Amino acid sequence: MSYKKGFTLVELLGVFVILSIIVLVTFPYATGLLRNTKDSEYKRFEKNLFLATEAYIESNSEIYNQFSENGTIDYISISDLIENQFLSAKMTNPKTKTEINENGCIKVTKNNDELEYEYIPEEDFGLSQYTTESLLSLYDSYKQPITTNGTSYLKNLSTLSDETMAQLRGFDNGWNKEYLSFDGVDDNVEVGYKNREFSNGITFEIVVKINEIKTTSQEFFGNWEGAGGGLGYNKSGGIYFNLYLVSKKGYETVKTTISPNVWYTITGTYDGSNMKIYVNGVSKDSISISDTIKASPVSIAIGGNPTVDSSGNYKVTNPGNIDMKRAALYSRALTQLEITKNYNLDKKRYGI
Repeated sequence: MSYKKGFTLVELLGVFVILSIIVLVTFPYATGLLRNTKDSEYKRFEKNLFLATEAYIESNSEIYNQFSENGTIDYISISDLIENQFLSAKMTNPKTKTEINENGCIKVTKNNDELEYEYIPEEDFGLSQYTTESLLSLYDSYKQPITTNGTSYLKNLSTLSDETMAQLRGFDNGWNKEYLSFDGVDDNVEVGYKNREFSNGITFEIVVKINEIKTTSQEFFGNWEGAGGGLGYNKSGGIYFNLYLVSKKGYETVKTTISPNVWYTITGTYDGSNMKIYVNGVSKDSISISDTIKASPVSIAIGGNPTVDSSGNYKVTNPGNIDMKRAALYSRALTQLEITKNYNLDKKRYGI
């Protein structure tokens, strides 16, 4: 009878050591190869997003024209790309292995005469994410003013109003791609809404920086001619929100303090019972008063108190020396949650 000789313990240990060395040598290479493959997949994924965004911009003359100058920034939402059939909702993010997040966006910046793209996957802080219910007017400083026959306008980005354009008055060169700058003399934006009845309440909201403390008030978003109201800044450093109320036959005011040369999101709301003013999403002052807002016969404006003189000429008084990034007007009072949401979006969108 014969026997086959097996491996000795020493030989088995030797084989184990050799295999271990092979694994140690090849594993980093294999891991790196896999990582490189995943990185390449993600780069292709981003490239497809950027190509889709480029095609979307080129197909939309209004968006395309706003990138006429270097430094211009805008955010294109993934949901817009999908809705306009430049992307498929079934597109898969190779990092998450899930379908693309429609709340993401592409940040587009023009530098050195070229468009640069950045994918922001988790959260869209483009304009589509702001509160839109009852939004009458929305103006954004990243959107270049439109000039027609020598007159410049800010486009109303809300779809709920007939006031589609807001005329820029008095400006020489106020837009610098990141904000609209008002000189505190005669610069203003005529928003519209003459004799508008805000029977369901109102919200004024603006991302603003006060550049100068004057000896007079600076009324920078509203209309106070004969009634109305809005947001302003007084000479003692106080920010205020006031409205002319029918039963009271005068203005009711809530106020707080802010500092000049600092960006803030200021919000004033009235729901027919409670008037409030917020700074950066936080309620600072309020009053309970049940009444009705008396409409003003002149347009709401940004940058001053709009008036019409005896000859019918439009002008502003108490103009504001301010910079503005966003302004919004709602036909109802926003809730605390909505105001906080808008402010958080302002922080991300504008870096305030």
